[in-house]
Order: sequence, then C-alpha cells, then structure tokens
Amino acid sequence: MIFVEVDDTLKELLARFRAQSAYKTFLERPQNKANGKAKAPASLEIAAHLDFPPGASLDSTGDPLQAEFWTSKEVRNRCLRIVDKIGGPAEKRRAAALFFNPSNPKEPALGMRYSSAEEAVEAYWRDSRHPQNMIRGLVPLRLFEDEVNSLQVQIASGSIITEENPF
Repeated sequence: MIFVEVDDTLKELLARFRAQSAYKTFLERPQNKANGKAKAPASLEIAAHLDFPPGASLDSTGDPLQAEFWTSKEVRNRCLRIVDKIGGPAEKRRAAALFFNPSNPKEPALGMRYSSAEEAVEAYWRDSRHPQNMIRGLVPLRLFEDEVNSLQVQIASGSIITEENPF
C-alpha cells in the first residue's frame, strides 16, 4: 500500500513504489515457483482417487463432518439491520435463513418466515454457486445467548446436575 501525501511529487511516489516492489522478489525466485509446481501433480493425483467431492471432509467413520457455527444476538441483530438497509432480495433471503430460529419458527427475520430448518437451508443455498450443504451445519447459526438461557432454565429446574446443584 502506498500512502499519498498532498506534497508528494510523482517522482517521490514512483520511488516509494519501486522500493515496495522489492518485497515481491521472494515470489519471483525460481526455486519458490519450482517447489509449488512440483507439488501440484502429486496433489492432483491424490485428489483424483478421492471418493468425495472437493472441499468435503470425512471423519474417521466415513461420514461428512458436521460443524456447529455460533454467534451472538448482537452480531445477529447488527447483520440483519445492515442487510435490511442495503441488501437486495437474495441477500435478505440468505440472511433470514442464516438466522432462522428453530425454537420459534414463526418468528420472522427481515419479514421472511421459514417453517423448518430444512426450508431455511434450502433458501440459504438457493442460487448459490456452491452446492447445497457444502458447509453442513452452517444454517441456522446458533446463538450463544439462547444456549446460556436454556442451560440456566435447566439448572434452575434441576434437570442438570452441577457442583452448585448436585440434586
């Protein structure tokens, strides 16, 4: 990045630009290019023998990995406000699906309601350049506050045994 000041002349700017371009010489060294080029055929050969699509991961049982994605209500609310203000219809649909609340499916996000998590997943991935469920477990995002509130209710009701609540 080159910072331009009001008093800079073109000659000074070009001198700074050339000085910074010296850092790019590492990438231009033949031995660095050769190393990457040497590994590419081996990587492609390994990938050709895999039985699952590129980008997918398998656990030790051979099942696709299921990840959980978490965020806070503050982040959810901020994202929905931004998307509501500047997002188009597709962005609004995807944001509403991303923050679908399975414990209260009737609660609309950005005026859109989904009856089930499956419907929200389909809406999120619709018209995407990536295959549906490329990232399993992404939709819907889980909220930290909801989980904390749920645990507090379970502890208060006695359904969870803790040091403070051993019975």
